[in-house]
Amino acid sequence: MDAHGLVVDLLNTLDVEAGTDLLDDAGTWATWCAEHQVATGNRMQARLVRTRLRAVVAGATWSGPAGWTVPVTVGPEGVVVHGRSAVEAVLAAAVQLTVTGDWRRLKLCPADDCRHAFYDRSRNRTRIWCEMSDCGNRAKVRRYRARHPLSAAPRRLHTNGRSGAGADQVVTGT
Repeated sequence: MDAHGLVVDLLNTLDVEAGTDLLDDAGTWATWCAEHQVATGNRMQARLVRTRLRAVVAGATWSGPAGWTVPVTVGPEGVVVHGRSAVEAVLAAAVQLTVTGDWRRLKLCPADDCRHAFYDRSRNRTRIWCEMSDCGNRAKVRRYRARHPLSAAPRRLHTNGRSGAGADQVVTGT
C-alpha cells in the first residue's frame, strides 16, 4: 500500500457520519492491521496518533513532543523509513509524505457530519470535499437555499382545477 493510503485509512478508522470507531474494538483493530499487513501494536497509542494526525491535517499545529520513534534503515537505496507496528508504519508513511511534499494533499472533508479523510489528487491541490456528489452537493444546495429562501420549498400553482395539460403543477423557484 502507498504511504497516503495507509495514513488516510488510519484517519478514517473514525467514521464521524456513522458514529463508529474501529479502535473501540480489539478485534476490528486486529482485522484492520491484518488487512494493512502491519503488526497490531498498542491500540491506545494508535488512537492518539490518529487524533493528532487528524488535527494536523485539519490545520492545527502539533503541540508538544511526539515521543514516537520510527525505524530507519540505511542501505544502497538510501535511507528507508519503515515500521513494523501499525503506529510505526503510519508515522513512517507520514514522514514519507512530508519529505516528498505530498503531506499537503491529505485533507479532511469540511462537512461537519462527515470529516472523512482523503488524498487530493487534483493538479492544483484544490479539492475540498471527500465526494463532490455527496458532501459537496449538499453544501451547494444549502448555500443556494440560503440565498434563495423562496425556492427552498416547492409550491403549487393552481390552474382552475383543470386536468391534463392544465392540471395543478408543482414548481420551485420564484
